[in-house]
Amino acid sequence: MPKIEKRHLDALMNRLEDAKLNRCTHLAWNELYHWYGVKRLAAGTWRDIREKWEEIADPEDGELLVVEGRGGVFLLPKKRVKPLAEWEGV
Repeated sequence: MPKIEKRHLDALMNRLEDAKLNRCTHLAWNELYHWYGVKRLAAGTWRDIREKWEEIADPEDGELLVVEGRGGVFLLPKKRVKPLAEWEGV
């Protein structure tokens, strides 16, 4: 399991809480490399992020979706995402 310093863990947990409360957050690639002290993101990094999400997520949030873009990844709670077609007529 990747080792992450407490100050970086706090930053990561704040971002995960941002995804929970605001339905979306962004993690830059350079932040992830720095926080986890790696040159390449491996399965253990993503597993650690998933486990931390599961610690704070409510059942209505669902699993965390990852969308690559803008120099990093956007994280979104799956059960809070709807297809565009569902917004028609709103």
